[in-house]
Amino acid sequence: MWRLACCVLLAAYGARGASAQCPWNRNVASLQGACACSYNLAQELTLQCGAVDFGVLLNTLKEYAGGQTIDLLYVHNSSVLELRDGTFKHVRINNIQLSRCDIRRIGPTAFQGQEDSLKNLNLQDNMLSSIPVEALRPLSNLALLDLSGNRISQVPDDAFATLRLTTLKLADNNITLSENALRGLDKTLKNLNLKGTRLRNIPPGVRNLPQLAFLDLAHNNIRNLSAGVLSRLDSLSAINLERNFIQVLEPDAFTGVNDTLSSLSLLNNLITEFPTQALSSLTELRVLDVGFNLISNLPEDAFSSIRALTLLALDGNPLPTLPRRAFRHLNGTLRGLSLGGRFLKCDCKLRWIAEWIRDTDLQVTSRERNPQFCGTPNDFRLRSFYQLGPEDFKCTQDDEKMADKEMDEFRPSIPSTTATPMNKLKRIEDEDMEEEDEDEEEREIIMAAEEESFLLPPVSAAIVPVGQSRKGPLTTAPPNRSTVTVQPDIPSASRPSSAATQPPRNPATRAPPPNREKIINRGGSGQGPSLVSSGTNVRPPRTEFVPTTDNPTLMDVPI
Repeated sequence: MWRLACCVLLAAYGARGASAQCPWNRNVASLQGACACSYNLAQELTLQCGAVDFGVLLNTLKEYAGGQTIDLLYVHNSSVLELRDGTFKHVRINNIQLSRCDIRRIGPTAFQGQEDSLKNLNLQDNMLSSIPVEALRPLSNLALLDLSGNRISQVPDDAFATLRLTTLKLADNNITLSENALRGLDKTLKNLNLKGTRLRNIPPGVRNLPQLAFLDLAHNNIRNLSAGVLSRLDSLSAINLERNFIQVLEPDAFTGVNDTLSSLSLLNNLITEFPTQALSSLTELRVLDVGFNLISNLPEDAFSSIRALTLLALDGNPLPTLPRRAFRHLNGTLRGLSLGGRFLKCDCKLRWIAEWIRDTDLQVTSRERNPQFCGTPNDFRLRSFYQLGPEDFKCTQDDEKMADKEMDEFRPSIPSTTATPMNKLKRIEDEDMEEEDEDEEEREIIMAAEEESFLLPPVSAAIVPVGQSRKGPLTTAPPNRSTVTVQPDIPSASRPSSAATQPPRNPATRAPPPNREKIINRGGSGQGPSLVSSGTNVRPPRTEFVPTTDNPTLMDVPI
């Protein structure tokens, strides 16, 4: 009981302490308990308020903070309704976030006085029906604009022409983009979020953004990617196409981004055949999510042209097995594999996965449930790959011979020189030297790829680990399914940061590692998918695939 009392007193003291830092101290009773204040190292004020009288707040700031620089003004769950002309003219603000404030109208000079100071403007989850073009026009230093979750239906030509945005979020609006809607952003825009905007194809206005690094098109009605549609997106490093209606990817779908695209999510589409040809040109691909499609067979040449794949998600497909030949060149790069479902047959043909877990850093996860990993045999349905050893993966005698033969193909054969003519021996020695040269070259490529993988975005991207479901974290006995997301690198002020850990393997018990959070591919200069931060590097911004509450996925990475 006394512990509870101490906690209550500490919380009350903390609340009073936060309020005491506000410039009005305790002189404004209506703001007590509604706002929390703090100062950064530059002595700039951060102010967070909920369910507050916005008019009283503005008048109080005018009186008590007129000469201060406000680093962040964050107001949520309040009834603001309208930002009138001159709303912020008496204060200087770097970042404004007004979310869930029922804002319906913004006056043409609402941001008067913020022309040179305002860097980030977040107006998500309001009631705006149009882009406040006139109010935004003077904001020459604005880098991030978030208008997600409003009622915007049309983005007119030159809506952002005077701005130098690096991140633009228009998600969850039923919008139509005019052909020149994004004109003027071609030299600055790196992150574009059009998630849940009911698009049927990639709009022409999006196709001429040579600096764009991350494009989020998830939760739309896109059915195909026509050849060349991405050809002018010269810097694109991550694209999120999850939860669309894509059935087939044309061979030339990724023309133009062949040597830049590092993260691709096709989660939850209608793909029936693995898009080998479309993916074969993506030489820089590190993160690939094709989970929860209708793929029933994985070709042996599926990844033959992809030399540095780090994270791969195949779970949720009706795949009975994975051919080891498809992965033979990835044992030096692959760090995360998401695999499992009721169709998966855990026999000797999958023994190689258990061996890779034992011998390498491979992390095997699944977003499936009931069963999470193996569909057969039945006594494997409640066990993870970490609870199974190579000796547990068994077959009939004929299948065992086949598996052994395939294993032998992965071991270099040593030719016998007994009674071999000199000319034939010379030819064999020459061939061996050529093979050694090729092996050495391949090792150099893999080592270079591993070094470069640290330059990738944590493209904010991660395969959901053992224990993650579609609706939330997975447990050993998996509850709900989850998906993988890429989100842009510049997070909102209120978004908590996530730390990625890579737990140690425990081959002795083969139990799942204790603190398996997510496998993140890091690199670049931004936060990233991330799928994601917006950096100024030519390299892709950091992207991180972090599961969200509603639909966790491999991408939401900047990207």
